[in-house]
Amino acid sequence: ICVIILNDQYCNTLIQSKPNPAEKMKEESVFYQKFSLCPMVTPPLKVDPHLLSDGDNEIYPLSPGKNTLLKRKDGSFAVEMGLKCWANVVGAGKMCISPTLFLRSLGQHLFALLQVQKKNYRQEKKRAAKELFRALKDPSVVIMSDWLKIRGTLKSWTKLWCVLKPGVLLIYKSPKVDHWVGTILLSTCKLIERPSKKDGFCFKLYHPLDQSIWAVKGPKGENVGSITQPLPSSHLIFRAVSELDGRCWMDALELALSCSSLYKLTSKAGRDGEQSSSSASSNLHPSPLTEHELAQLKAILVMETDRYSDKSEVEVHEESDNVANENGHRLSEESDMDQSDDLSPALKATSYVEQSQEEIVEAGEAAQTEAVSEENKGLMWTLLKQLRPGMDLSKVVLPTFILEPRSFLDKLSDNYYHANLLSEAVKEKDAYSRLKKILRWYMSGFYKKPKGLKKPYNPVLGETFRCCWHHPETNSCTFYIAEQVSHHPPISAFYVCNKKDGFCINGSILAKSKFYGNSLSAILDGKAKLVFLTRDEEYVITMPYANCKGILYGTMTLELGGKIAISCVKTKCVAELEFKLKPFLGTMGQVNQISGKICHGEEVLATVDGHWDREVYLTECISGQREVLWNPSPEMRKQRLKRRVVQLEQQGQFESERLWRHVTSAILRQDQNRATQEKFLLEEAQRKEARERGGRLWCPRLFTLDSITNEWVYKYTEYLAEGCSTLKIAKLLKRDHQTIKRFIQNSQQGHVEKPRCKITAHELRKVKRAAAKMPLATSLAIFQSCNITGVPKSTRCAILSDMAKVRKAERRPPLKKTHKLKRQDWAKKYLKTDFSKVLWTDEMRVSIDGPDGWARGWIGKGQRAPVRLRRQQGGGGVLVWAGIIKDDLVGPFRVEDGVKLNSQTYCQFLEDTFFKQWYRKKSASFKKNMVFMQDNAPSHASKYSTAWLARKGIKEEKLMTWPPCSPDLNPIDNLWSIIKCEIYKEGKQYTSLNIVWEAVVAAARNVDGEQIKTLTESMDGRLLSVLAKKGGYIGR
Repeated sequence: ICVIILNDQYCNTLIQSKPNPAEKMKEESVFYQKFSLCPMVTPPLKVDPHLLSDGDNEIYPLSPGKNTLLKRKDGSFAVEMGLKCWANVVGAGKMCISPTLFLRSLGQHLFALLQVQKKNYRQEKKRAAKELFRALKDPSVVIMSDWLKIRGTLKSWTKLWCVLKPGVLLIYKSPKVDHWVGTILLSTCKLIERPSKKDGFCFKLYHPLDQSIWAVKGPKGENVGSITQPLPSSHLIFRAVSELDGRCWMDALELALSCSSLYKLTSKAGRDGEQSSSSASSNLHPSPLTEHELAQLKAILVMETDRYSDKSEVEVHEESDNVANENGHRLSEESDMDQSDDLSPALKATSYVEQSQEEIVEAGEAAQTEAVSEENKGLMWTLLKQLRPGMDLSKVVLPTFILEPRSFLDKLSDNYYHANLLSEAVKEKDAYSRLKKILRWYMSGFYKKPKGLKKPYNPVLGETFRCCWHHPETNSCTFYIAEQVSHHPPISAFYVCNKKDGFCINGSILAKSKFYGNSLSAILDGKAKLVFLTRDEEYVITMPYANCKGILYGTMTLELGGKIAISCVKTKCVAELEFKLKPFLGTMGQVNQISGKICHGEEVLATVDGHWDREVYLTECISGQREVLWNPSPEMRKQRLKRRVVQLEQQGQFESERLWRHVTSAILRQDQNRATQEKFLLEEAQRKEARERGGRLWCPRLFTLDSITNEWVYKYTEYLAEGCSTLKIAKLLKRDHQTIKRFIQNSQQGHVEKPRCKITAHELRKVKRAAAKMPLATSLAIFQSCNITGVPKSTRCAILSDMAKVRKAERRPPLKKTHKLKRQDWAKKYLKTDFSKVLWTDEMRVSIDGPDGWARGWIGKGQRAPVRLRRQQGGGGVLVWAGIIKDDLVGPFRVEDGVKLNSQTYCQFLEDTFFKQWYRKKSASFKKNMVFMQDNAPSHASKYSTAWLARKGIKEEKLMTWPPCSPDLNPIDNLWSIIKCEIYKEGKQYTSLNIVWEAVVAAARNVDGEQIKTLTESMDGRLLSVLAKKGGYIGR
């Protein structure tokens, strides 16, 4: 088939052209030779029109029944014609086409198409570059940003601000992104972890062919970056503060290396021509999590403690509590924020509480026997009539009087009350010692048993159970989570992990029950895999079966039997144990016996014997030394780790304790009828759910079946083994990173209650009393002191605004008794003074950025808050001296920058400014009556300054004495407030000291003489107030 691309115009030319018949046959042979066509007698290849149409193209008939035109969206046609079709068309005269003309026209058209393609390529290249630069400038397209230390060519480290975007890593000197250092093109880089002896975590970006990894220009078109220490061209070595931060950066870089969303964005914009690249910067939306995603997130966060972290769950909770307490007593915006904002209403934090006292029966056969009461014997016989020897009991409904009030998933956790032994086993240096510790831990899971003959609940499909144990020695936590992944057959999968101590366990158990007439056996078919993470060792562990005898006659007794093994392929160490059943004519000493051995390959290293609920002894084969491997003595039982479980109100609908709570309470009340009814309701609900599900397979929430090993494994093992970062969780759930981060922060802080919109009248009175006692406390601290929780910030502020007003705290000097007496003496001395003749002087420092403290104001909804500069360097201010007398302003005068006012510099300053520019111009009578006032600053009240002023004619009664700690008595302080309000209005800031000084001069000139006169005439009232308050602060 010959496929030729033609446009509409060329098709018309092709059909209309009619060459001479003489030339037709001659050029026809040339045409066949040039294209190496087969003879014309060859049958044509049939073209299926359906194969030529792909939904985006249309089929057009060129000649009825002969040829087909395939019209594309760009306006071109694809002509499919067999050789015979060509001959028939030409021979019939329907389309007289000269091959020479055909080839010439075809060449011209192909050349035109090539030019169009080049033009489109150039336009697409410009548009892609434009979209790339737009995305780089868009702050929303940021995967991660933080401070990192970068190693230079001189082998020294520089702290730089790194911004990670899709495909590039931008490096700046500061977070303000004004000082660009360089841009790394990640498409040319490889990423590896780099070992380091120093603190922190190192990783390396490098070019595999030792080429440059730097871009030529910056995101704003910069050609030259900011000056730093020299950086390598083909690689960069980064150092993060901690290992957790470093691994988070590596995850983010891996995401950026494989990220193609930016290029998908540009291609989409090219197709549609309407969408902007910035509108699709991310496919993640901070919408509330769905129930399914919430369940996945909780499953990942069940074992949130990081393997590489030095903090346990307890420390995390303590730190969060300390932070909450500190913020509760500090006036800040962060402490007053409502933590429940932007969170899904279904999100609740998981908090574990210590379990109540557990019951452990004594060892021996007496605790394993039970006599059936007369009222229950009838139920037993009714049940036994339905059974046949060898029958599977998994589908048989058992009476409630033989049930232990907890689920089988809960019972599986009995093996981890001494998980600290596994923490010790990881630290052992040789494989034999590690296996002994593991065997000791294995034996620690059997001595806890229920009193009598009891069987736990059969878990329903989808049931889960979780708990944890805190290790005081290592300050770590062992987490346990289990799920019923199948009901027929009943399979329970579980996962145990302590990443800080370096071990985890994954396993599944198929529970089988067999009836043998006078006895029945509960077989736990399955295995658990214990992995030491730091040593890469895997131990496969099997379990014994439970045997109950004496059902028809004799005493009902529960025993353990069978052979188990603990083996490691890597170390070739194996521990074999046999749980022996009591012989028919056996004695009391033969109850619960075990025996076994520890081997390395085929060599027996030690033998084991004893009783699984009492002492277990180990005998070394080489030395013959005999030691106690395990003994559940009272001292050892006191060392049991305290189990912590999830609070009932925070458990999910299918968590064991909540699911079976009604059955458990009825059994504990010994109300068998009620327990049977509640158990029937659960079983019936499960049958109904199975009928509704039909033939669809059940998909477990936490575990998945490995198709290769045919074993149930925890879904999120890889994330937990590496330390689950928020970025990785966000990638897993395909949700916004900030949403996941907020959820984890709230889960650490505790349970988030539903917001309350109202409070009671009694609570309102408590709030009033608390607000009166704590006037400077935040709304959150006031409500917490009243034990009122769950009230959002907006409601708290609305309630407090009805009873109080936000005011700034008054500043006053610390006045002692001597200070008050001196203030009273001063007021009495100058009570009859003419204050219109007193010159009040003082200094003031004016800074560039305004007074300290937060600048607040009213900002409209939807508007962005104005930016205030925070200088790292280059700030400072101007020291100004001025005075007021009657209604006149003296100065202001500027103290030279960098001059520190001591006695000498102060006197020299007065000589150059006050005396030369103002005092010298006054008359003698004015100088005779004027009284000079200055405060008790060291440079003012020193002997040198006093003597110098005396030489200038200001001495004795002309120099006013001043009481200590009395800025409220000096009226010029009020003038400084007027000037500062003028120069700093609307939050104004300045760029240089000279501009600040000009603003001070302008503001001082605008002060009216009446304002100054009001200040000076207020002195009589100030003195009377001092006397009325017995020297206290007058608050002027």
